[in-house]
Amino acid sequence: MMKNMIRFLMLAIILSCSIYTTNGFAQEKEKKKEKKEEGKLGQIEDEVDKNNSDDDDDDDHHGSYLAFDDYYFLARLTYGVFIQFPGEINQLYGGSVRNSFYSEFPYAVEDEGLFSQTDGKKFSVNFSAHYFYSEADLDGSGFRMKLSPNPLFTAEIFYTNLTEALNTRNDHLQMFSAFVNYNRFRLNRLGLWWGVGVKGLRGDNTNTGFAFNSGGEWYLRKPLSLNFSYSGGFINGTYLPEFFGAMNVHFNRAAVFFGYQYWSAGATSIDGITAGLKVFL
Repeated sequence: MMKNMIRFLMLAIILSCSIYTTNGFAQEKEKKKEKKEEGKLGQIEDEVDKNNSDDDDDDDHHGSYLAFDDYYFLARLTYGVFIQFPGEINQLYGGSVRNSFYSEFPYAVEDEGLFSQTDGKKFSVNFSAHYFYSEADLDGSGFRMKLSPNPLFTAEIFYTNLTEALNTRNDHLQMFSAFVNYNRFRLNRLGLWWGVGVKGLRGDNTNTGFAFNSGGEWYLRKPLSLNFSYSGGFINGTYLPEFFGAMNVHFNRAAVFFGYQYWSAGATSIDGITAGLKVFL
């Protein structure tokens, strides 16, 4: 009888410890789930932080075969779109790619924007700073810089620091990108480019990923120009697009601009208006 009683007590103790441990783990798990207050910036970062690397092992790969002529046509078309079409150098640049120059600054000559086909310099540097406003509790500031060692290529950097006022704290998120661009069209009134690089964001954590970039600037008529850029980054399996567009009013080596900026990650998006100053060196 005593032995049975002892066994019963030991079993009860073991069960009690097991239940206490399980509850303790559950409580710890619940504590870990408790998060600080979040707004749009926190939602953007959460979208990037989460692991979206699920593999689709069951995908079937079916497709029709293309003839050699089809592949050749696609290759020529791709080369033409991204590099140059046959005869383009003769038609647009007077027979030589060396006939591409940078103006001293946009509209230094009445009918020329940033590029010139007649005369100018072989390098260009410009940078801008701007204020971004989305909502009464969400705004930020940023800068953009372009360094062009020759008319064909440009190194470009984007950076924006966003601040969101929450009930309990201010949340901060930094968006940044760096690209090497190929200046696809270098015309007096029109410049178009595309490039590849990296895009990232920094909040509680820092995440980066491969990105692409494209954009252009159209010099409407002195002193106005319209520029836009679209970039997309792939960060931890999440696609993070960014759009920036602005109307510029040029005054010699400076320009003031007003525009629109947009980011998104998953179902969360941030957009707003911008205003800033650009300087050409």
